[in-house]
Amino acid sequence: MNASPIVYSLTPDEIPRGSSKITPDAGTCGLKEFPGPTLANCTVPISAGLPDHRGNWSNKETGHWEFIEQCGDRYIVTAPGRNGLYCIHDFVHADGSYKNGVKDYNAALFPRCFPIRATGNFEGNCMKMKVLSFSGATRCLLEDDSLEFYNIMIGTQILTRTDEHEY
Repeated sequence: MNASPIVYSLTPDEIPRGSSKITPDAGTCGLKEFPGPTLANCTVPISAGLPDHRGNWSNKETGHWEFIEQCGDRYIVTAPGRNGLYCIHDFVHADGSYKNGVKDYNAALFPRCFPIRATGNFEGNCMKMKVLSFSGATRCLLEDDSLEFYNIMIGTQILTRTDEHEY
């Protein structure tokens, strides 16, 4: 008799929060390698009414790329930061609260550990990340299936979905 493989199915709340630090007590920030998908074992569908931002996104002209994951109302952006180090910005629930928002580090300052706390919520086809009352980053799915990405530090650019792994 052959044993069936065990398949693990997790909800968004059962998966630990992603972080740009290897360990909580690490003295530097930024991951040396792309960490891979955080939500790979999450089987909960994207919450009703939310846009599907999942996938690899890039802008060939600027070289910017990022990997977005979604499960329920959880939203994770993994991308390269400064000095070849990677960040994970994990919104455990995109409900506009600091409790469930990003608790990570500013990737533009890696390997320095400059903490950021941000809320995240969906408005139409957009995911909005706010620090206090300022828009830190916005990602909006456009009609042509491209993603308009705004970041307060680098401006606005259009990203296209790609099957290629840019990491």
